Amino acid sequence: MAGFNVMDMLNKTSKEGIEEKPKARFRTKDIDIYNIYANEDNISDQNGIDEKAAEIKLLGLLQPLEVMYEPNKNGEEYKLIGGERRWRALKKLVEEEDLQEFREATCQIRKPRSKNEEIIELCISNSYRKATPEKELERIKLLTDALKDAKAAGEKIMGYDLESGRLRDIAAKILGKKPTQIANAMSINNNLIPELRKLLEKQGISFSVAVEIAGLEEDEQEEIYSWYPDKIITVKKIREYKQRILEEQREAELKESRQEAEADETEEEEETEIEGQMNLERDFPEYCPEQNELEKQALEAFAERIQRDINRQNIKNSLELKKYMGERYKGAGGTLRGSNGFDGWYDCGKGYIKLCKDNFEEIVKKTVIKMADAIGDMIQFDTKAAEEQKTERVEIPQTNKVEVPGSESDERRHRLKLAKMFFDAVDTGKKSFELRKNDRNYQIGDVLELHEMNDGEETGRITEKQVIYILEGFKGLEEGYCILGLEEMRE
Repeated sequence: MAGFNVMDMLNKTSKEGIEEKPKARFRTKDIDIYNIYANEDNISDQNGIDEKAAEIKLLGLLQPLEVMYEPNKNGEEYKLIGGERRWRALKKLVEEEDLQEFREATCQIRKPRSKNEEIIELCISNSYRKATPEKELERIKLLTDALKDAKAAGEKIMGYDLESGRLRDIAAKILGKKPTQIANAMSINNNLIPELRKLLEKQGISFSVAVEIAGLEEDEQEEIYSWYPDKIITVKKIREYKQRILEEQREAELKESRQEAEADETEEEEETEIEGQMNLERDFPEYCPEQNELEKQALEAFAERIQRDINRQNIKNSLELKKYMGERYKGAGGTLRGSNGFDGWYDCGKGYIKLCKDNFEEIVKKTVIKMADAIGDMIQFDTKAAEEQKTERVEIPQTNKVEVPGSESDERRHRLKLAKMFFDAVDTGKKSFELRKNDRNYQIGDVLELHEMNDGEETGRITEKQVIYILEGFKGLEEGYCILGLEEMRE
Protein backbone atom coordinates (compact mmCIF):
# COMPACT_ATOMS: atom_id res chain seq x y z
CA MET A 1 0.00 0.00 0.00
CA ALA A 2 1.92 3.00 -1.35
CA GLY A 3 1.99 6.10 0.86
CA PHE A 4 0.76 4.30 3.98
CA ASN A 5 2.89 4.98 7.06
CA VAL A 6 2.10 3.14 10.29
CA MET A 7 4.01 5.63 12.46
CA ASP A 8 2.17 8.64 10.96
CA MET A 9 -1.16 6.95 11.65
CA LEU A 10 -0.22 6.13 15.24
CA ASN A 11 1.06 9.68 15.87
CA LYS A 12 -2.16 11.21 14.50
CA THR A 13 -4.28 8.87 16.63
CA SER A 14 -2.21 9.72 19.71
CA LYS A 15 -2.58 13.45 19.11
CA GLU A 16 -6.32 13.27 18.50
CA GLY A 17 -7.01 11.17 21.55
CA ILE A 18 -9.15 8.05 21.69
CA GLU A 19 -12.85 8.50 20.93
CA GLU A 20 -14.90 7.09 23.78
CA LYS A 21 -18.03 7.75 25.80
CA PRO A 22 -17.79 10.36 28.59
CA LYS A 23 -16.25 9.00 31.81
CA ALA A 24 -15.12 10.31 35.18
CA ARG A 25 -11.49 9.98 34.04
CA PHE A 26 -9.99 11.56 30.92
CA ARG A 27 -6.77 11.50 28.92
CA THR A 28 -4.34 14.39 29.39
CA LYS A 29 -1.17 15.45 27.62
CA ASP A 30 1.47 18.12 28.27
CA ILE A 31 1.48 20.44 25.23
CA ASP A 32 3.61 23.45 24.32
CA ILE A 33 1.34 26.51 24.69
CA TYR A 34 2.71 27.82 21.36
CA ASN A 35 1.33 24.70 19.67
CA ILE A 36 -2.19 25.82 20.74
CA TYR A 37 -4.40 28.49 19.14
CA ALA A 38 -7.60 30.31 20.17
CA ASN A 39 -11.06 29.15 19.06
CA GLU A 40 -12.68 31.71 16.74
CA ASP A 41 -16.15 30.77 18.07
CA ASN A 42 -15.35 31.72 21.67
CA ILE A 43 -17.20 34.99 22.34
CA SER A 44 -16.40 35.22 26.07
CA ASP A 45 -14.65 38.39 27.29
CA GLN A 46 -11.00 37.78 28.11
CA ASN A 47 -10.85 40.03 31.16
CA GLY A 48 -8.70 39.51 34.26
CA ILE A 49 -5.65 38.04 32.49
CA ASP A 50 -3.23 39.74 34.92
CA GLU A 51 -5.08 38.37 37.95
CA LYS A 52 -5.17 34.86 36.44
CA ALA A 53 -1.41 35.04 35.65
CA ALA A 54 -0.69 36.02 39.28
CA GLU A 55 -2.80 33.10 40.51
CA ILE A 56 -1.01 30.58 38.25
CA LYS A 57 2.40 31.98 39.24
CA LEU A 58 1.52 31.47 42.93
CA LEU A 59 -0.40 28.16 42.84
CA GLY A 60 0.36 26.64 39.43
CA LEU A 61 -2.21 25.59 36.79
CA LEU A 62 -5.11 24.21 38.85
CA GLN A 63 -7.27 23.11 35.91
CA PRO A 64 -6.11 21.64 32.58
CA LEU A 65 -6.82 23.36 29.29
CA GLU A 66 -9.36 21.67 27.00
CA VAL A 67 -8.19 21.24 23.40
CA MET A 68 -8.95 19.32 20.24
CA TYR A 69 -6.50 18.18 17.58
CA GLU A 70 -7.08 20.35 14.51
CA PRO A 71 -3.88 21.65 12.83
CA ASN A 72 -4.12 25.10 11.21
CA LYS A 73 -2.22 26.69 8.33
CA ASN A 74 0.24 28.29 10.79
CA GLY A 75 1.44 24.89 11.97
CA GLU A 76 -0.29 25.01 15.36
CA GLU A 77 -1.90 21.65 16.05
CA TYR A 78 -4.38 22.12 18.91
CA LYS A 79 -7.47 24.34 19.00
CA LEU A 80 -8.76 25.55 22.38
CA ILE A 81 -12.23 24.47 23.54
CA GLY A 82 -11.97 25.65 27.14
CA GLY A 83 -9.48 27.69 29.18
CA GLU A 84 -8.53 30.57 26.87
CA ARG A 85 -8.01 32.94 29.80
CA ARG A 86 -5.63 30.43 31.46
CA TRP A 87 -3.78 29.94 28.15
CA ARG A 88 -3.29 33.70 27.69
CA ALA A 89 -2.12 34.03 31.31
CA LEU A 90 0.52 31.29 30.70
CA LYS A 91 1.77 33.10 27.58
CA LYS A 92 2.01 36.34 29.60
CA LEU A 93 4.21 34.62 32.22
CA VAL A 94 6.51 33.19 29.51
CA GLU A 95 6.74 36.32 27.35
CA GLU A 96 6.83 39.08 29.96
CA GLU A 97 8.59 37.34 32.87
CA ASP A 98 10.55 34.68 30.93
CA LEU A 99 9.18 31.90 33.18
CA GLN A 100 9.85 28.99 30.81
CA GLU A 101 8.49 26.45 33.32
CA PHE A 102 5.00 27.60 32.28
CA ARG A 103 5.59 26.93 28.57
CA GLU A 104 4.10 23.45 28.73
CA ALA A 105 0.55 23.00 30.01
CA THR A 106 -1.42 19.91 30.92
CA CYS A 107 -4.37 19.59 28.50
CA GLN A 108 -7.43 17.41 28.28
CA ILE A 109 -7.79 16.26 24.68
CA ARG A 110 -11.37 16.34 23.41
CA LYS A 111 -12.62 14.88 20.16
CA PRO A 112 -15.93 16.46 19.06
CA ARG A 113 -17.59 14.50 16.27
CA SER A 114 -18.85 17.61 14.44
CA LYS A 115 -18.60 21.39 14.35
CA ASN A 116 -21.94 21.60 16.22
CA GLU A 117 -20.66 19.35 19.02
CA GLU A 118 -17.50 21.47 19.22
CA ILE A 119 -19.58 24.66 19.70
CA ILE A 120 -21.77 22.95 22.30
CA GLU A 121 -18.68 21.80 24.25
CA LEU A 122 -17.30 25.35 23.98
CA CYS A 123 -20.54 26.78 25.45
CA ILE A 124 -20.55 24.20 28.25
CA SER A 125 -16.93 25.01 29.09
CA ASN A 126 -17.71 28.75 29.38
CA SER A 127 -21.16 28.47 30.98
CA TYR A 128 -19.85 29.31 34.47
CA ARG A 129 -18.31 32.61 33.28
CA LYS A 130 -20.16 35.84 34.05
CA ALA A 131 -20.93 37.87 30.95
CA THR A 132 -22.58 41.13 29.94
CA PRO A 133 -26.20 40.85 28.71
CA GLU A 134 -25.02 41.33 25.11
CA LYS A 135 -22.37 38.57 25.38
CA GLU A 136 -24.90 36.29 27.06
CA LEU A 137 -27.29 36.84 24.12
CA GLU A 138 -24.49 35.97 21.68
CA ARG A 139 -23.64 32.80 23.63
CA ILE A 140 -27.28 31.67 23.72
CA LYS A 141 -27.65 32.31 19.97
CA LEU A 142 -24.46 30.38 19.26
CA LEU A 143 -25.71 27.44 21.32
CA THR A 144 -29.31 27.37 20.05
CA ASP A 145 -28.16 27.65 16.41
CA ALA A 146 -25.77 24.71 16.95
CA LEU A 147 -28.55 22.64 18.55
CA LYS A 148 -30.92 23.42 15.64
CA ASP A 149 -28.28 22.48 13.06
CA ALA A 150 -27.42 19.29 14.95
CA LYS A 151 -31.09 18.27 15.13
CA ALA A 152 -31.65 19.05 11.43
CA ALA A 153 -28.58 16.97 10.50
CA GLY A 154 -29.73 14.05 12.68
CA GLU A 155 -26.62 14.30 14.85
CA LYS A 156 -26.46 12.67 18.28
CA ILE A 157 -25.05 14.91 20.99
CA MET A 158 -23.80 12.89 23.95
CA GLY A 159 -26.08 13.25 26.95
CA TYR A 160 -28.88 15.10 25.11
CA ASP A 161 -31.79 13.72 23.10
CA LEU A 162 -32.52 16.38 20.50
CA GLU A 163 -35.65 14.61 19.26
CA SER A 164 -37.54 14.79 22.54
CA GLY A 165 -38.46 18.05 24.21
CA ARG A 166 -37.82 21.63 23.16
CA LEU A 167 -34.34 22.80 22.20
CA ARG A 168 -34.68 25.79 24.53
CA ASP A 169 -35.09 23.37 27.46
CA ILE A 170 -31.88 21.57 26.42
CA ALA A 171 -30.07 24.91 26.05
CA ALA A 172 -31.29 25.86 29.54
CA LYS A 173 -29.81 22.66 31.02
CA ILE A 174 -26.48 23.20 29.26
CA LEU A 175 -26.14 26.80 30.48
CA GLY A 176 -27.72 26.24 33.89
CA LYS A 177 -30.59 28.63 33.26
CA LYS A 178 -34.40 28.53 33.28
CA PRO A 179 -36.19 27.76 29.97
CA THR A 180 -37.99 31.11 30.20
CA GLN A 181 -34.63 32.91 30.31
CA ILE A 182 -33.58 31.12 27.11
CA ALA A 183 -36.96 31.90 25.49
CA ASN A 184 -36.58 35.60 26.40
CA ALA A 185 -33.06 35.69 24.95
CA MET A 186 -34.25 33.99 21.74
CA SER A 187 -37.06 36.55 21.44
CA ILE A 188 -34.54 39.41 21.71
CA ASN A 189 -32.15 37.75 19.25
CA ASN A 190 -34.91 37.16 16.69
CA ASN A 191 -37.10 40.26 17.05
CA LEU A 192 -35.35 43.28 18.60
CA ILE A 193 -34.47 45.96 16.02
CA PRO A 194 -30.73 46.81 15.61
CA GLU A 195 -31.08 50.31 17.13
CA LEU A 196 -32.52 48.92 20.38
CA ARG A 197 -29.98 46.07 20.32
CA LYS A 198 -27.18 48.65 20.33
CA LEU A 199 -28.96 50.51 23.12
CA LEU A 200 -29.02 47.29 25.15
CA GLU A 201 -25.32 46.73 24.45
CA LYS A 202 -24.38 50.13 25.89
CA GLN A 203 -26.84 49.57 28.76
CA GLY A 204 -29.27 52.29 27.67
CA ILE A 205 -32.08 49.81 28.38
CA SER A 206 -32.19 46.82 30.71
CA PHE A 207 -32.59 43.17 29.68
CA SER A 208 -36.14 43.11 31.13
CA VAL A 209 -37.11 46.14 29.04
CA ALA A 210 -35.65 44.51 25.92
CA VAL A 211 -37.78 41.39 26.55
CA GLU A 212 -40.95 43.51 26.76
CA ILE A 213 -40.11 45.44 23.59
CA ALA A 214 -39.18 42.34 21.56
CA GLY A 215 -42.84 41.27 21.40
CA LEU A 216 -43.86 44.44 19.53
CA GLU A 217 -44.03 45.12 15.78
CA GLU A 218 -41.05 46.79 14.11
CA ASP A 219 -42.76 50.18 13.68
CA GLU A 220 -43.82 50.12 17.34
CA GLN A 221 -40.23 49.38 18.40
CA GLU A 222 -39.03 52.31 16.28
CA GLU A 223 -41.52 54.59 18.06
CA ILE A 224 -40.17 53.47 21.45
CA TYR A 225 -36.58 54.02 20.27
CA SER A 226 -37.55 57.62 19.41
CA TRP A 227 -38.23 58.22 23.12
CA TYR A 228 -34.49 57.89 23.87
CA PRO A 229 -32.70 59.83 25.34
CA ASP A 230 -35.49 62.28 26.32
CA LYS A 231 -37.35 59.59 28.28
CA ILE A 232 -36.08 56.78 30.48
CA ILE A 233 -37.46 53.56 28.96
CA THR A 234 -38.83 51.31 31.72
CA VAL A 235 -40.85 48.09 31.86
CA LYS A 236 -43.82 50.01 33.28
CA LYS A 237 -43.82 52.50 30.38
CA ILE A 238 -43.63 49.68 27.82
CA ARG A 239 -46.57 47.84 29.42
CA GLU A 240 -48.61 51.06 29.48
CA TYR A 241 -47.77 51.56 25.80
CA LYS A 242 -48.87 47.99 24.99
CA GLN A 243 -52.15 48.48 26.87
CA ARG A 244 -52.86 51.68 24.95
CA ILE A 245 -52.21 49.94 21.61
CA LEU A 246 -54.45 47.04 22.64
CA GLU A 247 -57.30 49.37 23.59
CA GLU A 248 -56.96 51.31 20.33
CA GLN A 249 -57.03 48.07 18.34
CA ARG A 250 -60.12 46.81 20.16
CA GLU A 251 -61.92 50.12 19.65
CA ALA A 252 -61.03 50.16 15.94
CA GLU A 253 -62.10 46.52 15.45
CA LEU A 254 -65.43 47.08 17.20
CA LYS A 255 -66.10 50.25 15.21
CA GLU A 256 -65.22 48.49 11.96
CA SER A 257 -67.42 45.51 12.81
CA ARG A 258 -70.39 47.75 13.56
CA GLN A 259 -69.87 49.77 10.40
CA GLU A 260 -69.69 46.59 8.31
CA ALA A 261 -72.83 45.23 9.93
CA GLU A 262 -74.66 48.51 9.35
CA ALA A 263 -73.45 48.64 5.73
CA ASP A 264 -74.57 45.03 5.12
CA GLU A 265 -78.04 45.72 6.51
CA THR A 266 -78.35 48.94 4.44
CA GLU A 267 -77.30 47.01 1.34
CA GLU A 268 -79.90 44.32 2.02
CA GLU A 269 -82.58 46.98 2.41
CA GLU A 270 -81.56 48.65 -0.86
CA GLU A 271 -81.59 45.34 -2.72
CA THR A 272 -85.11 44.51 -1.57
CA GLU A 273 -86.56 48.01 -2.15
CA ILE A 274 -89.03 48.17 -5.04
CA GLU A 275 -89.98 51.38 -6.85
CA GLY A 276 -93.29 52.65 -5.59
CA GLN A 277 -93.22 50.36 -2.55
CA MET A 278 -94.98 52.00 0.39
CA ASN A 279 -92.95 53.09 3.40
CA LEU A 280 -94.67 52.16 6.66
CA GLU A 281 -93.15 54.97 8.69
CA ARG A 282 -93.83 57.58 6.00
CA ASP A 283 -97.22 56.47 4.69
CA PHE A 284 -98.80 55.01 7.84
CA PRO A 285 -97.32 56.84 10.85
CA GLU A 286 -100.26 55.76 13.00
CA TYR A 287 -98.91 52.19 12.88
CA CYS A 288 -95.34 53.12 13.88
CA PRO A 289 -94.58 52.32 17.53
CA GLU A 290 -94.17 55.15 19.98
CA GLN A 291 -91.10 55.33 22.23
CA ASN A 292 -92.86 53.38 25.01
CA GLU A 293 -93.80 50.67 22.52
CA LEU A 294 -90.20 50.55 21.24
CA GLU A 295 -88.94 50.18 24.80
CA LYS A 296 -91.35 47.28 25.35
CA GLN A 297 -90.22 45.59 22.11
CA ALA A 298 -86.55 46.01 23.07
CA LEU A 299 -87.16 44.55 26.55
CA GLU A 300 -89.12 41.61 25.05
CA ALA A 301 -86.28 40.89 22.59
CA PHE A 302 -83.72 41.03 25.40
CA ALA A 303 -85.95 38.82 27.57
CA GLU A 304 -85.99 36.21 24.78
CA ARG A 305 -82.19 36.26 24.79
CA ILE A 306 -82.06 35.92 28.57
CA GLN A 307 -84.63 33.09 28.36
CA ARG A 308 -82.15 31.08 26.29
CA ASP A 309 -79.49 31.69 28.97
CA ILE A 310 -81.93 30.55 31.66
CA ASN A 311 -82.63 27.34 29.79
CA ARG A 312 -78.95 26.63 29.18
CA GLN A 313 -77.73 27.52 32.68
CA ASN A 314 -80.68 25.99 34.58
CA ILE A 315 -81.39 29.24 36.43
CA LYS A 316 -84.24 28.57 38.87
CA ASN A 317 -85.31 31.97 40.24
CA SER A 318 -84.91 35.75 39.98
CA LEU A 319 -82.13 35.88 42.60
CA GLU A 320 -80.01 33.42 40.58
CA LEU A 321 -80.85 35.41 37.44
CA LYS A 322 -79.59 38.70 38.93
CA LYS A 323 -76.39 37.05 40.09
CA TYR A 324 -75.89 35.45 36.67
CA MET A 325 -76.56 38.70 34.77
CA GLY A 326 -74.23 40.62 37.08
CA GLU A 327 -71.39 38.24 36.17
CA ARG A 328 -72.26 37.46 32.56
CA TYR A 329 -73.21 40.89 31.25
CA LYS A 330 -70.26 42.97 32.45
CA GLY A 331 -68.73 43.68 29.05
CA ALA A 332 -70.65 41.72 26.42
CA GLY A 333 -72.43 43.15 23.39
CA GLY A 334 -74.01 42.13 20.11
CA THR A 335 -77.05 42.16 17.86
CA LEU A 336 -80.52 41.83 19.35
CA ARG A 337 -83.35 40.40 17.25
CA GLY A 338 -86.73 39.52 18.72
CA SER A 339 -89.66 37.50 17.43
CA ASN A 340 -91.70 40.73 17.77
CA GLY A 341 -89.70 42.28 14.94
CA PHE A 342 -87.30 44.33 17.06
CA ASP A 343 -83.90 44.61 15.36
CA GLY A 344 -81.08 46.35 17.21
CA TRP A 345 -78.16 45.97 19.63
CA TYR A 346 -77.39 45.39 23.26
CA ASP A 347 -74.25 46.77 24.91
CA CYS A 348 -73.00 46.19 28.48
CA GLY A 349 -70.44 48.12 30.46
CA LYS A 350 -69.84 50.10 33.66
CA GLY A 351 -72.72 48.32 35.42
CA TYR A 352 -75.34 49.22 32.78
CA ILE A 353 -77.12 47.36 30.00
CA LYS A 354 -78.19 49.45 26.99
CA LEU A 355 -80.69 48.35 24.35
CA CYS A 356 -80.47 50.27 21.07
CA LYS A 357 -82.14 50.44 17.67
CA ASP A 358 -80.25 49.27 14.60
CA ASN A 359 -78.96 52.84 14.11
CA PHE A 360 -77.52 52.72 17.65
CA GLU A 361 -80.17 55.10 19.01
CA GLU A 362 -80.51 54.28 22.70
CA ILE A 363 -83.96 52.93 23.69
CA VAL A 364 -83.39 51.52 27.19
CA LYS A 365 -80.56 51.99 29.69
CA LYS A 366 -80.78 50.33 33.10
CA THR A 367 -78.51 48.89 35.75
CA VAL A 368 -78.13 45.10 35.67
CA ILE A 369 -80.45 44.66 38.67
CA LYS A 370 -83.14 46.98 37.30
CA MET A 371 -82.92 45.31 33.89
CA ALA A 372 -83.48 41.93 35.56
CA ASP A 373 -86.54 43.38 37.31
CA ALA A 374 -87.84 44.92 34.07
CA ILE A 375 -87.82 41.62 32.18
CA GLY A 376 -88.84 39.51 35.20
CA ASP A 377 -92.49 39.16 34.07
CA MET A 378 -91.44 38.21 30.52
CA ILE A 379 -89.43 35.08 31.35
CA GLN A 380 -90.14 31.67 32.84
CA PHE A 381 -88.06 29.58 35.22
CA ASP A 382 -88.67 26.01 34.08
CA THR A 383 -85.90 23.60 35.08
CA LYS A 384 -87.50 20.68 33.27
CA ALA A 385 -87.59 22.62 30.02
CA ALA A 386 -83.99 23.68 30.61
CA GLU A 387 -82.90 20.06 30.86
CA GLU A 388 -84.74 19.20 27.64
CA GLN A 389 -83.15 22.23 25.95
CA LYS A 390 -79.67 21.00 26.94
CA THR A 391 -80.45 17.50 25.64
CA GLU A 392 -81.64 18.80 22.27
CA ARG A 393 -78.67 21.13 21.60
CA VAL A 394 -76.97 20.54 18.25
CA GLU A 395 -73.22 20.85 17.74
CA ILE A 396 -72.29 23.41 15.06
CA PRO A 397 -69.19 22.43 13.06
CA GLN A 398 -66.35 24.93 12.83
CA THR A 399 -63.07 24.58 10.99
CA ASN A 400 -60.97 27.43 12.38
CA LYS A 401 -60.66 26.22 15.98
CA VAL A 402 -59.52 23.15 17.89
CA GLU A 403 -62.24 21.26 19.77
CA VAL A 404 -61.49 20.33 23.37
CA PRO A 405 -63.19 17.03 24.24
CA GLY A 406 -62.91 16.07 27.89
CA SER A 407 -60.71 18.99 28.86
CA GLU A 408 -60.90 20.08 32.48
CA SER A 409 -62.20 23.45 33.69
CA ASP A 410 -63.52 25.06 36.84
CA GLU A 411 -65.77 28.05 37.42
CA ARG A 412 -63.10 30.61 36.51
CA ARG A 413 -60.40 28.65 34.61
CA HIS A 414 -60.75 26.79 31.32
CA ARG A 415 -58.19 24.31 29.99
CA LEU A 416 -58.30 24.57 26.19
CA LYS A 417 -56.29 23.39 23.21
CA LEU A 418 -54.79 25.80 20.69
CA ALA A 419 -53.39 24.92 17.26
CA LYS A 420 -49.64 25.45 16.82
CA MET A 421 -50.21 27.88 13.93
CA PHE A 422 -51.98 30.31 16.31
CA PHE A 423 -49.98 29.73 19.53
CA ASP A 424 -47.14 32.26 19.12
CA ALA A 425 -49.52 35.01 17.97
CA VAL A 426 -51.74 34.48 21.03
CA ASP A 427 -48.78 34.05 23.41
CA THR A 428 -47.17 37.36 22.35
CA GLY A 429 -50.49 39.23 22.28
CA LYS A 430 -50.43 39.77 18.52
CA LYS A 431 -53.71 37.82 18.31
CA SER A 432 -55.77 39.25 21.15
CA PHE A 433 -58.99 37.30 20.58
CA GLU A 434 -60.33 33.76 20.36
CA LEU A 435 -63.37 32.50 18.43
CA ARG A 436 -64.93 29.77 20.58
CA LYS A 437 -68.16 27.88 21.02
CA ASN A 438 -69.78 29.29 24.15
CA ASP A 439 -70.52 25.93 25.75
CA ARG A 440 -68.68 26.90 28.94
CA ASN A 441 -70.59 30.04 29.90
CA TYR A 442 -67.49 32.24 29.53
CA GLN A 443 -67.41 35.26 31.84
CA ILE A 444 -65.39 38.48 31.99
CA GLY A 445 -62.35 37.71 34.16
CA ASP A 446 -62.21 33.99 33.27
CA VAL A 447 -58.74 32.51 32.72
CA LEU A 448 -57.98 30.55 29.54
CA GLU A 449 -55.19 28.00 29.97
CA LEU A 450 -54.20 27.38 26.33
CA HIS A 451 -52.15 24.26 25.47
CA GLU A 452 -50.28 24.20 22.14
CA MET A 453 -51.23 21.26 19.89
CA ASN A 454 -49.24 19.84 16.97
CA ASP A 455 -50.44 16.81 14.98
CA GLY A 456 -52.96 15.96 17.69
CA GLU A 457 -50.35 15.96 20.49
CA GLU A 458 -49.58 18.54 23.19
CA THR A 459 -46.15 20.13 22.71
CA GLY A 460 -45.84 21.18 26.35
CA ARG A 461 -46.08 24.91 25.63
CA ILE A 462 -48.78 26.70 27.66
CA THR A 463 -49.92 30.31 27.75
CA GLU A 464 -52.52 31.88 30.03
CA LYS A 465 -54.82 34.75 29.05
CA GLN A 466 -57.67 36.55 30.81
CA VAL A 467 -61.05 37.29 29.21
CA ILE A 468 -61.75 41.04 29.17
CA TYR A 469 -64.52 41.25 26.56
CA ILE A 470 -67.20 38.93 25.10
CA LEU A 471 -68.93 39.48 21.75
CA GLU A 472 -71.79 37.19 20.75
CA GLY A 473 -75.04 37.37 18.82
CA PHE A 474 -73.19 39.49 16.27
CA LYS A 475 -74.24 39.32 12.63
CA GLY A 476 -72.00 36.73 10.93
CA LEU A 477 -71.38 34.73 14.12
CA GLU A 478 -73.07 31.33 14.18
CA GLU A 479 -75.57 30.79 16.96
CA GLY A 480 -73.85 29.61 20.13
CA TYR A 481 -70.40 31.01 19.26
CA CYS A 482 -68.60 34.02 20.71
CA ILE A 483 -65.44 36.10 20.30
CA LEU A 484 -63.38 36.46 23.48
CA GLY A 485 -61.17 39.53 23.92
CA LEU A 486 -57.95 38.51 25.70
CA GLU A 487 -55.12 40.18 27.61
CA GLU A 488 -52.17 39.13 29.76
CA MET A 489 -52.99 37.67 33.17
CA ARG A 490 -53.52 40.36 35.78
CA GLU A 491 -51.49 40.17 38.98
